[in-house]
Amino acid sequence: MPRPQKPDPAQMPVTASDPATAIRPLAETTQALRVTVEEETAALRRSDFVAFARIQTAKMERMKHWHEAVIAFQKRRDELSGVSADLRTRLEALRTGLSKAFEENLAAIERANRSVGRLHGRIMSIARREVEDRNRVTYSKTGGAGGNRKKAVSMGIIETA
Repeated sequence: MPRPQKPDPAQMPVTASDPATAIRPLAETTQALRVTVEEETAALRRSDFVAFARIQTAKMERMKHWHEAVIAFQKRRDELSGVSADLRTRLEALRTGLSKAFEENLAAIERANRSVGRLHGRIMSIARREVEDRNRVTYSKTGGAGGNRKKAVSMGIIETA
């Protein structure tokens, strides 16, 4: 015989006697999102861009669930107005922890962006030098061009005329 499914805690009405159950979905999704953001930050600090990319899918999914939990919580805000100070403190600590994790994550993303920008600059600088070195024409004492290189050198005269 199939077991009856439990109702989704996010959809259950909140009663004054059970506010902890009411905030559980929000607390769980906030904590899961914070952990994911901290993992992403750690990957960025290690310059592990493969791990960073792999985390993106989980992060987007957790962001979606967190947003849904926030919306559900806001819809029941009036019902939760009488919760204990301890429970309010817990929610505030969760919110503060998530905000701090996002601040650190943003700083790590900005550092990684600057690092990638410097790398891009170095690669472009090396590429430019290589092109300049390949196109440089050196002349010998007798006026001949380029040692072993056999290149046509234009003197600015139309040679097909």
